[in-house]
Amino acid sequence: PEELVRRVLKYYSFKGDTVLDPFAGSGTTGRVARSMSRVPIMCEINKDYAEAIDKANPNYYEHFEHSTHDIHDTKEANV
Repeated sequence: PEELVRRVLKYYSFKGDTVLDPFAGSGTTGRVARSMSRVPIMCEINKDYAEAIDKANPNYYEHFEHSTHDIHDTKEANV
């Protein structure tokens, strides 16, 4: 529910703040945070969810140094 995330971010963060979502799931918190000028950091251990976030937001990572693919590589290397 994007409206719930929007309310929480409105009350507990400011524009430009970093928002950590340790269980990104479908990426709702990250998507809403970015639309509200926050900097989202999303973590997702489930490869299927991480790939779904990539597909739903194809240009999302163009401004960032790393993508979810880096996380997959790290996990597969047992680091």
